[in-house]
Amino acid sequence: MIPTLMKCHELQDRYNMMSTSKIHAGKIRDISLDLVSRLKHKGYNLDEEVMEASALLHDITKVHQIISEAVESNDVGELNRHINLVPNSFSDIYAQMMWMRRQFALPDNVEHAESGCHLLTYLGYGEIGGIIRRHNDPIVEISERAILCYSDRIVSLDIVPLEERFRYIYRKYGDKSELYNSSKELERLLLSTAGITFEELERMHHG
Repeated sequence: MIPTLMKCHELQDRYNMMSTSKIHAGKIRDISLDLVSRLKHKGYNLDEEVMEASALLHDITKVHQIISEAVESNDVGELNRHINLVPNSFSDIYAQMMWMRRQFALPDNVEHAESGCHLLTYLGYGEIGGIIRRHNDPIVEISERAILCYSDRIVSLDIVPLEERFRYIYRKYGDKSELYNSSKELERLLLSTAGITFEELERMHHG
């Protein structure tokens, strides 16, 4: 079962997706659907509804991970940075996160890709859960998951080159050279096959 666009927005709200995450996901949706359309014209069997739902829901539990890490490290500054980005109180979101941990037997330090997969599978959207489970992994192929991976890596709140995006990733997460190198290969594969350059993609989706 694939959630409709309306259902995706409902789930974003129900699970307290941050306003910045919604902007990020919406931009990824636009870029991903553009690439799917171009690749389908080249003969690839890709599903727009699967792509749209995967893009909109790939960070469905990102806020739970952020708040969990901030609470457990007693990082008040990190909590304050996110306080205006969520629709409900931190205590409500923390309660959701604790429910997920118990319901799915998740470890304390679970990544949002993993918890998001469990949540969406529980809700009946196992195909989408399976795609987002590995959206932070190295991958070089043509598939909905690969398009999600690439689009996620060139979008912050707007589209940026991989080099710029990875400067942020290096600062936040440390050395990700393997992921960067595979992302460059993925970019070459997707864009050359789709018949578009990054510069053209950027002009179309900037702003």
